[in-house]
Order: sequence, then C-alpha cells, then structure tokens
Amino acid sequence: RDRSPSRGLGDVYKRQEYIKKNILMTAQDFSREYNVICVLKDARTITSIPYGKTYVNTSGNHGMATAGSGDVLTGIIAGFLAGGLTPEEAAVFGVYVHGLSGDAMVEKTGYYSLMAEDILDGIKEVLK
Repeated sequence: RDRSPSRGLGDVYKRQEYIKKNILMTAQDFSREYNVICVLKDARTITSIPYGKTYVNTSGNHGMATAGSGDVLTGIIAGFLAGGLTPEEAAVFGVYVHGLSGDAMVEKTGYYSLMAEDILDGIKEVLK
C-alpha cells in the first residue's frame, strides 16, 4: 500500500467511497491487519474485533454527525475500560450506549440542534 502523503485529494474521496460501500469488510480487514479493535462510525457503527466477532450497532441517529461526537464515544469507551470491562466489551457497549444517548437526547433537541454535549448528558438518561 502506498501510504505517502503526496496522494491527491481525489484519492481520498475514492477511498471514502470505497469504505462506505465496503464498511463491514473494511473494519474487519483493518482490525486484523493492525491487531486492534476497530470502531468505524457511520449511519450504523461497526465494531470489529481482530479474529473475532464484528458487531453492527443500530442505535443512534443522523443528528449525531456533529463535532465532538467521536470524542464523546472515545470517553465512554475509556470510562468502561477504567471500570473494568474488557476492551471488546467496552468498545461494543460504549458504541451502544453512545447511540442510545443520542437517541434519548434528540427527542429533546431535534436532529439539527443535537450537540456532542447533549450526547454526553444523555448518558445519565440511558444508564439510570
């Protein structure tokens, strides 16, 4: 693979298009190649465990495509890790709770007004 930064912007768009069309396979390939848990965000977030299961999360909504949403997801996963869950459990459960939090809060804010801070506030609603 050519990983040089000199590739053109057109290549970036082609790769994005390819990833969107092959999101499940892309997550699986990445997690196996680098031996990491891969969380690939899209309309349905994919969590792939190297040489293990691949999960498709159906919670969440398009209002969550907002600045900082991924940072909130990372914090949720890190919190579950700190709480003693295994990396696989933390990633899968974190993605699910993140989506549920967004779903809970979009009822209050609407899709276009949802912000990352709202998703963070939604965790309290979800984990009561």
